[in-house]
Amino acid sequence: MAPLPLLAAFAAVIPFLPVADIAPPAGSELVPSSTIVLTTSTADAGVRSATLHCEPPGGSHPNARAACDDLLWSDGDVQAVQDADSLCTFDYRPVHVTAAGSWRGQERNFDHVYPNACAMRVDTGAVFQF
Repeated sequence: MAPLPLLAAFAAVIPFLPVADIAPPAGSELVPSSTIVLTTSTADAGVRSATLHCEPPGGSHPNARAACDDLLWSDGDVQAVQDADSLCTFDYRPVHVTAAGSWRGQERNFDHVYPNACAMRVDTGAVFQF
């Protein structure tokens, strides 16, 4: 019969035990949203657009994971993305690209005209490959 008084003693003490603050573990803070609207424009294909969501990757961009990986590496700066070393021809078929949105809560805008699609891929990785 001793277990019953012991159980009653625990029940009386439990409300007075300190409760740890409920907080997320260090390093697990919420990351602000990263959403960027991308466009490409060429004389042949006209204007195309895609929405890219990162963290987690998604949106209408068909290659979202690779594009987000490139932007993660460059902290959301399209100008800092670099693809592997590649050689491009000197064909002049301009590609106008834009990127507008936010990266981890900071506004990002990019507007550039590349001489051709190859030069665009070399300079922007998977970001505009849609």
